[in-house]
Amino acid sequence: MASVCASLSVPFLGSLFVTLRSSRDDGRSLRKETYATILDQIARASERFVSASVRLKLLRLRPQDTEIATYINEDINAGWLALEDLAKMLAANQLICSDKVLALIADVKSAQFWNAESLFRLYGYSALDIDDLNKHIRDLFTKLRHRCRYEVGLR
Repeated sequence: MASVCASLSVPFLGSLFVTLRSSRDDGRSLRKETYATILDQIARASERFVSASVRLKLLRLRPQDTEIATYINEDINAGWLALEDLAKMLAANQLICSDKVLALIADVKSAQFWNAESLFRLYGYSALDIDDLNKHIRDLFTKLRHRCRYEVGLR
């Protein structure tokens, strides 16, 4: 009787372990995909802030070209929109992302970007230190990339 029970339970337990392992791998791949999207959003914001910085340097060389100022505002606005999209995505995927990733983004956003965004909304690009903004976004990207790689086991 015991050997019959054992022989019937082995395939069941084997399939259970395979199912558990595949669900863990699916969760890992979902987390990997989410983290790649987060890093993509941060990179998109960074590109726009870098573009604004380059255009600001160009404006300093050619102060008579007022059209460049419009592009600077567009670049910075697009950078903020990318960060807002990131916040919306994090709210939707908060169960997938680890608490450490969420805390890292929230801390940097509240400490570094919230005040700068408010200044930009009120006074435009002239109220910002765009190079400082670029430094903070690059630091965030580096920290997130390191943390995300660690969490999905690519370290």
